[in-house]
Amino acid sequence: MKNKPLSKRQMKALDGSIKKWEKIVGGTGVDEGAINCPCCQKYFANYCNFCPIAIYVDNTECYETPYEAYVSVFNDVFNEKSKRLAQAELGFLREVKAHFERLT
Repeated sequence: MKNKPLSKRQMKALDGSIKKWEKIVGGTGVDEGAINCPCCQKYFANYCNFCPIAIYVDNTECYETPYEAYVSVFNDVFNEKSKRLAQAELGFLREVKAHFERLT
């Protein structure tokens, strides 16, 4: 399915996740995991089936994404290291979006 375009619903969720991470990188947002992730809100309860991120990495729960590294170091203190990792997650999500946009 990685080579199939996303539905409007999937793209809307991905756009929402990108906005979440733009706010985190900009210092106006926080990461609450699946609670405030639009992709998780739509797809997590169904084992990430049809989640654009899961499709892209062929894995669930954001394994094999920059989010893994972010969660492993973030402990309620947003410092330079966590900001770099948040920027990596944002860049990754933009890469996912660009990949699927090329398929349309």
